[in-house]
Amino acid sequence: MTIWHNQRFKDDNTPIFSSTDRVRLGDGVFDTMLAINGEIIHPSLHFKKILRHANVIGIDITNDIEDMIIAAKDLLKESHLEEGHVIINVIVSRGPAEHGLAIPDLADTQIAMRAFAAPNPMPVPKNVVFARNVCRNEGSPLSQIKNFNYGDNIMALQEARDKDADDALLLNNAGHVACATSSTIAIIKGSRIYTPPLSDGAQEGVTRGLLMERYDVTEKHLSEDDIQYAHALYLINSIRGAVNIETLEGQKYPIADLEIDKDFHLT
Repeated sequence: MTIWHNQRFKDDNTPIFSSTDRVRLGDGVFDTMLAINGEIIHPSLHFKKILRHANVIGIDITNDIEDMIIAAKDLLKESHLEEGHVIINVIVSRGPAEHGLAIPDLADTQIAMRAFAAPNPMPVPKNVVFARNVCRNEGSPLSQIKNFNYGDNIMALQEARDKDADDALLLNNAGHVACATSSTIAIIKGSRIYTPPLSDGAQEGVTRGLLMERYDVTEKHLSEDDIQYAHALYLINSIRGAVNIETLEGQKYPIADLEIDKDFHLT
């Protein structure tokens, strides 16, 4: 297995983060994208998102987007992953620094990419619950970006597993439903599609943006009742597309007249 790290290809077993790297403080961002038969799906949108999210926490990425796309494609070749569905992880850390929280004057930004074959078949969540042990902090700008601080998401997913469910929906501090642990959400009520606004702690993701472009989607605060009495619930991300959830808290969803194409994110 091969990784790409700061312009160089390395063996996957090669350490890329030192014990002084600010990855230990959660000081970085990441993204996940899909490639099919050597073609990366929406690479420009993904790398632009990485730059935006890094900018939120003040990490300067000087790499050109086109150069990063070329590097990702070369990684697929180096890893012999030019066939089938492949997942590419991109990790950006501010880099090593002295002890403490203060941002170093001269940051040594670390960018790494790793590619691996997607599971076949891809596991698909069918049953979800509400997370009760953690909340989404909609007041933090970190809630809208993919940063390293995923502790709440991890705890929510473990809570779901403990309840024999596949995933959990996170409420924010105001009681609105914001997202799932690794997906944005959309519901269908009647003939309308609704999704939470970013201000509720929903993540500003590529697939969410595509959903807003390709469907008549209304942003709306969603309560627990909105989710429970919807005609359909979808979890949406860049790897699985739109997954139609079967049950929430054990309650089965009806069959909605309107559907979201599960592969809408690929075109």
